[in-house]
Amino acid sequence: MNGNFGNYGEPFYADGKYTVKERLDLLSLLPQHVLCNSILEIGCADRTNLKFFAHHLKVPPSKCEGVDICMPSNQAEDEIKFTHSSVEALSLTLQKNSI
Repeated sequence: MNGNFGNYGEPFYADGKYTVKERLDLLSLLPQHVLCNSILEIGCADRTNLKFFAHHLKVPPSKCEGVDICMPSNQAEDEIKFTHSSVEALSLTLQKNSI
């Protein structure tokens, strides 16, 4: 599906591994003593950064959620919730549930 955006907004499955590197540079942008109760990452890929941030910010995995339009073939089961969805579809779901 790389480079084919004819079905933009439609969730799809990756044929291979879909990974990202840990982003220490993003973590360094947060205030020194920030306190977090939960984390939501939009565009989380395989949740590498979500796990990285949860560990460093001492947020329990059960209080973390990742959303991505691509379901990686290397997606592992753990306590971090993963939602296979586009941001647009997630937004509509959240709006319906808040009414």
